[in-house]
Amino acid sequence: MASLKFFISLAMTSLFFSGSHADSALIDGICKRSQDYNFCSTSLNNDPRSANADLKGLCLISISITIMQIQSTLDRIPGILGSLTDPLGKQRLGACQNDYSTSLGSFQNSFTSASAHDYWKTFDSVKDGTNHVIDCHNSYRTGGPIATSPIDVDDNNVIKLSEIILIIVDDLLKGSAASALLKSPVYLPVHR
Repeated sequence: MASLKFFISLAMTSLFFSGSHADSALIDGICKRSQDYNFCSTSLNNDPRSANADLKGLCLISISITIMQIQSTLDRIPGILGSLTDPLGKQRLGACQNDYSTSLGSFQNSFTSASAHDYWKTFDSVKDGTNHVIDCHNSYRTGGPIATSPIDVDDNNVIKLSEIILIIVDDLLKGSAASALLKSPVYLPVHR
């Protein structure tokens, strides 16, 4: 039931983006700071909600794209596990399944925090969720022969999507700090 409520709220976020528009310069500015411009640009521009989103909207969109990537990976893992015959491969992918499940919860929390404009909590949740995917990725480099994970591409996609989110969150935090300074009264000492 909680999952259903979360995805309903995820779908409803598109309604909040209709008042402002993300021009291509906003997405371009974000993607130029990412390590993979083409991945960033394609990820954001392929989501139809991006055309009507401001920076806050792009934050929610990038988190929802990441959640969908993680969920897609989780949905595929049981089939991959069923096709593996190597015990170490099964053990590693089973650990990855747990890592991805935990990561999914972290990114859902980041969506909730971003919806509430709590960008420090958003940052922390994205960092935690990403670290779980990195743990999965690194498990194929320790505890036995080095191997390539069957979800290696998924790991890299989540890491790249996380970078996009963190670029946006950084911009939002900078904007929040500047806005707070502008709204706060400034008291200058009076010398008599």
